[in-house]
Parts: sequence; structure tokens; C-alpha cells
Amino acid sequence: MKDHEQERLIPDEDFEFEKEQFEQEQRRAEEAIQAAETRKRRAAEEQRAYQKKLAQEKIELMKLKQGVIEQSEARTLNEDIAEEAAAEKMSFGKRIANFWYHRKLLLLFGAFTLFVMIYLIHSVVTQEDPDLTVIITVDNGLSLRMDELENFFEQYAVDSNGDGEVVVSVYNIPMNPDGSYSLYDTNSTKLASMIMEGSTILYITDPLTESQLVDYMDDVTADFPESKMLTQKGLSLNCALLREKLNWAEMPDDMYLGLRYVSSTLSTTGEKMQISYDKAMKVFEQVLADVDASATDEEAQAGKTAMYATTEESTDTADSET
Repeated sequence: MKDHEQERLIPDEDFEFEKEQFEQEQRRAEEAIQAAETRKRRAAEEQRAYQKKLAQEKIELMKLKQGVIEQSEARTLNEDIAEEAAAEKMSFGKRIANFWYHRKLLLLFGAFTLFVMIYLIHSVVTQEDPDLTVIITVDNGLSLRMDELENFFEQYAVDSNGDGEVVVSVYNIPMNPDGSYSLYDTNSTKLASMIMEGSTILYITDPLTESQLVDYMDDVTADFPESKMLTQKGLSLNCALLREKLNWAEMPDDMYLGLRYVSSTLSTTGEKMQISYDKAMKVFEQVLADVDASATDEEAQAGKTAMYATTEESTDTADSET
């Protein structure tokens, strides 16, 4: 009985071989089933795309018959459908490249628009709100000392906007009629805009400043009769204090700090300008006191002489033109 059973048993080598053959056939059968399902799925997708194209063409044909769209538009729609169908068969990388090829102009325009918006928003958010603004119209080298001039006025200004710091902005708008005509014309427009805006009250001028601007300066000599440095054009800055603060030993003796008088304009009311004037006047009074204390009688006389010489020259010129 034992010998008979041994005759019916399959050798181990044959059993492993048969098992391996069975597993290979099973895998091939599964792969064939998967391949058939993939082909079936692709065929279904192609059929849906084809049906979609047919439906779209049918709609376009009906619209063409009814005169709703032009034939050129229909061709464009067909091209879009064909591109969409082709894109569905592309790899991810090719889809990105195809999208960039057809939409790059739109993307570049959108990126440029976004950059401009970000820049404008950043400019508005980071823009300083100065506590005091001073305009200089002289063209004699003072513009090279803007930082020193801002620091000089910051010791007199106060934190009027409540942001925790004192900020003074100095704008350089040189009004030299002997310089470049185009620059002079541009600065004239800019200066007129600042004057009409009305929030800037303090101006530093010199004899070359046009009389139209000087006419806007307020004569406050009656308010400070004891001042030796105050003239009808403004406060003469010809003193040791300014030469030291600006680090300018050869500073000209014909610069004046003036106040723009209060008036209503197209951009503001007299009431609003009065607020700015009162704030600037407090700074002006302190500067006047320190300049008077620092200046010698000779410096005071030199400043007034420059002012009167310019006034007489302007009068003579006007008389000759008349």
C-alpha cells in the first residue's frame, strides 16, 4: 500500500514547475483583462469626446443657419474643441507647455498688472505721513544738504499725526529762471500744485524766486517787531546757527524762511489751511527766536541788504519795461 501511494505522488521538482507555470498563466490572464479594460475605457473616452464634438458641431450648424454666429467663430470653436481633445491625451508636462504656448500673452499681462497693483499698494501702505513739510525753491546748493535741513526742523516740529515719531519732509523745487527751461517749466507746475494744495506753509526762497511765489508769502514783521532778522520776504537765515547745523561755512546770505498766507483754493478751504498755518507758525516762532539769538548785527544787516537790493532791482526792471 505504501509503495502504491509513492507511485501516485508528483516529485517536488515537477510540482514547483507546475505551480510556477500556473501562476504565470494567471498573471497573463489578469494583465490581458486589465489591458482589455484600459482599451475599453479609452474607447469610451474617445466615444464621449466624439459625441461631444458632434453635439457641438450640431449646435454650431444650427446657429449658423439661424445667423447667430459667423463661420469664422465656428472654426475657432472647432479648433478649441480639437485642442481640448488633444490636451486630454497629453502628459502633465506637455499640458503645461501647451497652456503656456497658447496663454503666455495673457499670463504676462496678468503678471504685469499684479506687479503694478502690488507696487501701488506697497507705496500707499509705506508712505510716510510727515508732521511738517518744507519747500525749498533756491538753486544754490541747499539741495545737497536735505538731510541736515530735515534734522534742523525736526528739533522744532512735534508729532502731530500721533504715529510716535517726528518726520519732516523737505521738497526741492528749484525756481531758477536762468537754468533749463523745461526743468523750470516742470517745477513751476509742481510748485503751483503745492501752493494750491494748501497744506505746505513753510518755504525757503532767495532773490531768484519768482515774484508770483513771493506774493503768497505772509508779511509777519508786525507780529515780531523786535526781530532783527525778520524781513518782508521772511526770516533771513544768514546766521552762525544755520551754517553750523547745515555744515555749510560758505552758506549764501540771501535765503529766507517764509510763511504762505491763508486763503481758500480749489483744493482746500481757508479753515483747513489755517490749521496747517498755525502748526507751521509754532515752528517758525521757535526758529525765529534761535536765529535772532545766533545772528550778529552784521549778519542781520547783510540779510536785509540782500532783500532790499533785490527789491530795488525788481522795481528798476519793471520801470524799464514800462
